Amino acid sequence: MSIEEIIRRIIREEIQSAIDELKRELKLVNEQKDLPSLLTVEETANILRISKSRVYELSHHNDFPAIRSGRQIRIPRDRLFEWIEEKASMRKYVDAGNGLGMRNEKYFGK
Repeated sequence: MSIEEIIRRIIREEIQSAIDELKRELKLVNEQKDLPSLLTVEETANILRISKSRVYELSHHNDFPAIRSGRQIRIPRDRLFEWIEEKASMRKYVDAGNGLGMRNEKYFGK
């Protein structure tokens, strides 16, 4: 196999990987649009795959997108997914090694 063929194969694999990632993201976007614009604690817990009590805990953090109305808590769908992206980006940064050798367990768990 020549160098050119190897390079072509690598490029094809990278392009296919990018296409697969875009398909996954598109599927997530479509699933998000099926959700109500304001989520309940239970819906948020299901999306995040955590307990409702953990969602209540998160709702007390300033950076978590929760709206309180009396005793009710609602989470704006779009802001929740922005928050998830922000935390995922932060986690990639921490996992890649930021020189601190630690991560914020408050958001990421142990």
